[in-house]
Amino acid sequence: MEPSASGARSAHLLSLGSQLSGLWLQVIPSQHRHRMAPAVFRYALRVYLGLPLPGGASLATSRCHDCLMVVDTLGSHWLSTCPSSRAAFTRRHTAVNHAIRTALLGAGYTSTLEPSLLDPNPQDGNPGLRADQLVYGLEGQPDTFADVAITCPTAPTLLAGTQFRRGKAAQTKFQQKYRKYATAVRTQPGGMGLQPQFMPLVWETFGFTHPKSAAWLARQFQHAPAIRDQLLKEISWVLWRSSGVIVEHASRRLSWFNSFRPDMFSAALWG
Repeated sequence: MEPSASGARSAHLLSLGSQLSGLWLQVIPSQHRHRMAPAVFRYALRVYLGLPLPGGASLATSRCHDCLMVVDTLGSHWLSTCPSSRAAFTRRHTAVNHAIRTALLGAGYTSTLEPSLLDPNPQDGNPGLRADQLVYGLEGQPDTFADVAITCPTAPTLLAGTQFRRGKAAQTKFQQKYRKYATAVRTQPGGMGLQPQFMPLVWETFGFTHPKSAAWLARQFQHAPAIRDQLLKEISWVLWRSSGVIVEHASRRLSWFNSFRPDMFSAALWG
């Protein structure tokens, strides 16, 4: 086994060692959003169990037809760096953010979506900063700027740390987010004499939650544990459904491209 493949398997197993990782299998598909197409479910299970994707050795020597990078039998390329997955990443981010806001509203909080932390300044090229939501406390004061981030521990650029340490990818992303937003948050006016904090809500693709993110959620829902439990299941479901969709779609497209021989393309192009 190549070192990179061995490292990806190690990072995958370490990230799976958290409560959230397996909660998606407890979700009862009584609502439409909790259902997967059979093929998507099979691919999600393959990723969850660390099983090689269909294609075997031929897949391991293939290149992605979107970015020409070498792919792997675990699907790590499509779950981490491939540009073709960006739209799916955006949908996943939106779904997690929506699930958190819905749970907060159900627990008696209010929130404002995408509050501005730093206004854009075209003169110096500053694009501005926005958090995903500003959460108000139960007494109505602005409490927390929350921003969701999801990172893949099997990304090649992270394997040096993630193959040996659980949560390393989440820690790296948490620190990146905090450095990016902390200064802007400190300049925000506080309501009722209180300064809102900034909290990155960070998950790894396979379910590991950054400890500070988990602690924040526990505090917010300490008076509503049932809502918190349902939220964690929802987030787990979103993460794994997204992984299944991404890998199933990319693997199917790659198999279709690989089914053509070079001479077939030549004949089609040049007659």
